[in-house]
Amino acid sequence: MADLLPVIYVRGFAGSTPGIDAAVDDPFYGFNNGSTHVRVGRDEDPVFYQFESPLMRLMLDHAYELRGGGLGGQLSWLETQADGQVPAGTIWIHRFYDVSASTFAVRPQDFRIERAAEDLLTLITLVRAKTGAPRVHLVAHSMGGLVCRCLIQKIIPERAHLPGRPESAADVVESLFTYASPHGGIEFELGFGLLERLRDAFGFAGADIFGPQRMWEYLTPDAGDSTPPEGWEPEDMPDDAFPKDRVFCLV
Repeated sequence: MADLLPVIYVRGFAGSTPGIDAAVDDPFYGFNNGSTHVRVGRDEDPVFYQFESPLMRLMLDHAYELRGGGLGGQLSWLETQADGQVPAGTIWIHRFYDVSASTFAVRPQDFRIERAAEDLLTLITLVRAKTGAPRVHLVAHSMGGLVCRCLIQKIIPERAHLPGRPESAADVVESLFTYASPHGGIEFELGFGLLERLRDAFGFAGADIFGPQRMWEYLTPDAGDSTPPEGWEPEDMPDDAFPKDRVFCLV
């Protein structure tokens, strides 16, 4: 347990309000879900395989613990704990969609990936203080990988001069693991670009975050209202943003 670092899970895209409400109703944002077969095997037929979910595997295979919950959830529980007294080998869920759900007695906020990344930094800071761990592992599914990259490439660099803020993402993040994250954005095979232009112009269910303009805005420090330069590739992480040998992307 002494060598373990906290793991923070960051979920993927939930779509419009019904999808967000369904995600919020799940205590673990879907990371408790497993599977009992793989859809395509070696012979292009479904084959049986039992996967007990990421949370279960961490707890069974590596002795990680789930902490928090109850009234107020993990954040409220963490805030009541003494600094350095929470075990480092723990799992935390970044519940960034909660503020955008319609199921609470408050007006839901529109989802914005930059705010999700800012809140992720707040969670990381709190987890590090309460566990005494120097850094955390970030594990992200789908859009969650873009939330993590927004944190690493934009939020931390823009706030590095503020008191108490990390100078670089490498100071607080040990590793970034993403699976099925659209690091290069999402393009459609049909429509000759029309579908992408409609999506990016109208932002259906917030899906414009997978288009080049929004990706440029949330992956680039101080981007403002500028547009991406010709030849810009969103999947390219700048060399000075984070050590690339600490990033693993599973497609």
